[in-house]
Amino acid sequence: MNLTAWIPFIAAGLIALLAYLLLDSLSISFSRSGSSRLEAFGGKKATLADRLGASLMARLGLDLATWESDLRWAQIGGDYLGEGVGAVLGQSVLYAGIGLLFVISLGVNLFSLGAVVVLAYLPAMRLHKSAEGVRLGVRRSLPEAAAFVAGEMAAGVSADQALIRAGRLPGPLGVILREASEIAGTSNRLMLSKAGVRGVFREQVDLLGMPHLSSFSAQADLVAQKGAEGPAQMSSIARMLAREYRTEVRRSAAELDNNLLLPTTLYFFMPMLAAMLVPLAIGIFAMFA
Repeated sequence: MNLTAWIPFIAAGLIALLAYLLLDSLSISFSRSGSSRLEAFGGKKATLADRLGASLMARLGLDLATWESDLRWAQIGGDYLGEGVGAVLGQSVLYAGIGLLFVISLGVNLFSLGAVVVLAYLPAMRLHKSAEGVRLGVRRSLPEAAAFVAGEMAAGVSADQALIRAGRLPGPLGVILREASEIAGTSNRLMLSKAGVRGVFREQVDLLGMPHLSSFSAQADLVAQKGAEGPAQMSSIARMLAREYRTEVRRSAAELDNNLLLPTTLYFFMPMLAAMLVPLAIGIFAMFA
């Protein structure tokens, strides 16, 4: 294997990494907006990716609603705290710049262009993966939360207080419930909808855009209006959520073989096939040559 051909590739990667670390340590501002001055006054130092992404969004008028939704979910799970969508966009631009160095070093070819695309998409892919993990955690916690609320209501606690106490549960669903209870406490509003007044929990859940969680909040609103029948109905909802989740798990397990077929083919079968056929093909070509 000729390592000399890889020297420009390795050098370009090291230079790009050093340049990124150097620029990230400098206090470079792409704008003098009020938000940037307030950030400087507050003592929070924005990274180069933050400033670059915010500048691009302001100048180009970009609407990254999908990224904003994923970022909100990732922050519920404890990731990307204190960051904005501009940071993700800035990282994509910087990573694409590193990919352009590959193009300069290796020339315009399929590999170098693919490296640009992959590096530019990597921050968005990491964000989406983090958000999907949090959504899955919420989906998994819904039956437990419903059973907890049902038990509290059976002990004589109101539906609002039972939902607030469910915020003690670990995981992302507990975070959502605690945030809603804090908003309800500071604004003197009810957690659940009553008498045509929209509850805080339903309002916050609709902003997250998760169908399973929105359905749970709507069912909790109905239970709050049932009076003595509320605990039994919430127990029924908990059993229904548990059945739905088990059904989804079985469906995912049944589809696992099909989902693993392509990765298994790419990572195991194709290399093994190449290891057997390439030497044979080389010998045949050499014989006819």
